Amino acid sequence: MAGGGLRVLEALAASGLRSIRFAKEVPGLRAVVANDFSARAVELMKRNVAFNGVGDLVAPNMADARMLMHQSKAEREPFDVIDLDPYGSPAPFLDAAVQAVSEGGLLCVTCTDMGVMAGNSAETCYSKYGAVSLKGKFCHEMALRIILHSLDARANVYQRFILPLLSVSADFYIRVFVRVFTGQAKVKASASANPSSRKRGLKRFPENPEAFWGPKARAKAGGGISPSLQEKRKRHQNKRTERTDDGTSLKQFPCKRFKEGNCSLGAQCCYSHEGGAPAAPNPDATSPPSN
Repeated sequence: MAGGGLRVLEALAASGLRSIRFAKEVPGLRAVVANDFSARAVELMKRNVAFNGVGDLVAPNMADARMLMHQSKAEREPFDVIDLDPYGSPAPFLDAAVQAVSEGGLLCVTCTDMGVMAGNSAETCYSKYGAVSLKGKFCHEMALRIILHSLDARANVYQRFILPLLSVSADFYIRVFVRVFTGQAKVKASASANPSSRKRGLKRFPENPEAFWGPKARAKAGGGISPSLQEKRKRHQNKRTERTDDGTSLKQFPCKRFKEGNCSLGAQCCYSHEGGAPAAPNPDATSPPSN
């Protein structure tokens, strides 16, 4: 707060109704900027401001809301309160808003794209808010969490963070009220959260419930698994991890290349060459391809 009062921006003011209510109902205001990109809307605002006798506080303004907020940041004239109430998603304005609000200032954000935030379009939700929405009975609460996360993530880029004050879900829209602060240590702490499970030393993954646990073999027609297959699974369990340096533990397994007649290791092969003479090598497999 500077100059003895709050400086308020209604970034997407339309007819200026909310700015007029600010002037009439909120004490301690220094100025209210009622901004819109539409020339027609600004003309209506001027008429409404004059009709309600609040011209000393409310200043209608025509500009791109993003450029207006970036300019206030560049000129070091932040707004103590920024109100974003667009028709649809506020996503294009969030980055500028978290920069243009003053230290500890109030940011009020409305989202009327509930369909996107409640699971009807997960891809669109991710592109706008950096989160994937899901359908469910909890969709409205999830929508509130999505917008709060998006605000905090964008503020973190500028070493700022948010403090939620009030979150409202009603019908087709949600509205959140947060304060914005600057603090590098707080931003780093939020990025490296330490869950209670880790503090308590709990295991991250559960232990296997039984020996040889994992994907099971395909069941046979009569049900169950054949005894020969079970023996094969036990025989091959961890055969490579238990290999010794000289490779002798693998001598119980036949060498496939020896059977095919193309094992070049001879006695140095760690697999067994027993069980009959190798097949005659295939000349087509070793000869270079003809042009």
